[in-house]
Amino acid sequence: MSIGFSALQEADFDVLAAVGERWTAFAAHLSEQVEALEGVLDRQLSEDHWAGDAPDAARERIKAAVAELEQRIDPAGKAAAAIADAVEAFRECQADLGELAAEAEAAGVVLGAEGDGDSSPEFAERLAAILDRATEVDEELGARIGLVADTAAPGRTPLSAAEDPAAELTEMLASGASPKEVNGWWDSLSGTAQDALVAGSPELVGSADGVPSDARDEANRRRLGTELQNLDAEISHINEEIASAERSGRGEDAEELRGRLDALTETRRDLAALEDRVDGPDRVTGQDHYLLGYDASRDGKAIIAIGNPDTADNTAVFVPGTGAELGRSGDYDRAAAMAHDAHEAAPREDTAMVMWLGYDAPDHPVADAHSLSYAKDASGGLSSFMGGLEAANRDPAHATTTVVGYSYGSTVVGQSAKEHGLATDQIIAVASPGMNVDRAADLGIDPDDVWATTAPGDVIHVPAVIDIPLPGGDSLGMGPSPVDDDFGARTFDSDAMSWNPLDIHTNYWNEGNAARDNMAFIVTGQTDRVH
Repeated sequence: MSIGFSALQEADFDVLAAVGERWTAFAAHLSEQVEALEGVLDRQLSEDHWAGDAPDAARERIKAAVAELEQRIDPAGKAAAAIADAVEAFRECQADLGELAAEAEAAGVVLGAEGDGDSSPEFAERLAAILDRATEVDEELGARIGLVADTAAPGRTPLSAAEDPAAELTEMLASGASPKEVNGWWDSLSGTAQDALVAGSPELVGSADGVPSDARDEANRRRLGTELQNLDAEISHINEEIASAERSGRGEDAEELRGRLDALTETRRDLAALEDRVDGPDRVTGQDHYLLGYDASRDGKAIIAIGNPDTADNTAVFVPGTGAELGRSGDYDRAAAMAHDAHEAAPREDTAMVMWLGYDAPDHPVADAHSLSYAKDASGGLSSFMGGLEAANRDPAHATTTVVGYSYGSTVVGQSAKEHGLATDQIIAVASPGMNVDRAADLGIDPDDVWATTAPGDVIHVPAVIDIPLPGGDSLGMGPSPVDDDFGARTFDSDAMSWNPLDIHTNYWNEGNAARDNMAFIVTGQTDRVH
């Protein structure tokens, strides 16, 4: 909603300034309460003076109250700052409007309440600029307040009703909005609102398929930095609790705390490694890294792009298989190798490479990898992510997208294409146990754009070599192999590079393997060079 002439001219910004002062006082009051409660913990409820179950419970309740109050202090301070900035800017706009009105009156020109009235083009342009600036300030205030405080907070009185983009995005995602719809909504926001949403709700923006990659990257990096800081604080706190338990002779409590400490330390190590992995450009191609998603729970997940898929000529999405998890770098290294190969194969083209570990991969090749449940659970997420890449791409009609499924990852690709559809031009299956479809034509794209390879002697086709009991005897239960003639995919060469069937299964990205060149040629559209 635009700010009108009369609204700006007649506005009393002292009222808005008073609201900001109330937020400042509220933040100060919260800080005082935190200080008082911490004083109780340090004195009346000190573990050195009062031990036992009852004081332990009281301390935990007070710590929880402190944590809740601390979470409110920062938003209150940000709300106060947002209002103070807006009041200053509004008053400047109002002063400029007063000067313009005085000049107009001296020149015999009347500025109308609904616009420029009988003013000259010069006065009209200056008036429009002032009102546009006031409108921009108002939108920025609405966005900043909406992201750091309850939008229904008493006393919030911007000049126009500003909507809450965080609530809108939450509602869209909850209602099953498509990535294309999310992208259209994102583009409808002002740049100020987008920036505020990234800063205020990074966990929401970072995981939303359809939001541009640069915004997702910034949101996830913010979130990652905050999570590492919180882990550091929690680890320090638990170390203090362990020391206290040991001093008090509470050995069982100390042992339980050590278990929690080990889990937190492992999570922090994995997240720190992820932060290092996306720090700076790729060492070979010079492309920036984009952190498009991550999750530290369970085995962990990560979606990392080398190069911006929104602007690339070619984008490949690598889906890893059994054993993939946040704490292991092997699958990122495979994606990086493909980025380097594509750069060498087509140095004049911009090729982005994405490692999509957006699912909980099977942990064990015998106990887990014969189950389709992992692929079914992952299929919706992969389909949504690919739809998001298509929606955010600036020129999808002239960009080529390829999905590369490795081992069980190819089963995920097949299941996703079969169940939900994949927004991709090409599919590559590497060392596939089967894609849970009978034919390449069942994947929803031209079979001529489906490629497959399995090196001679790969364990994926010789389970008897390592004596693995599998459903259906020698069959892995995932459907026919994509390299079978009847499947209908186009096949390409790959080298065993070992006598060991287990090693052969992991050798596809080794230096000198023909599979690497062939994948690079497919990804960059040079299929005539594939052999």
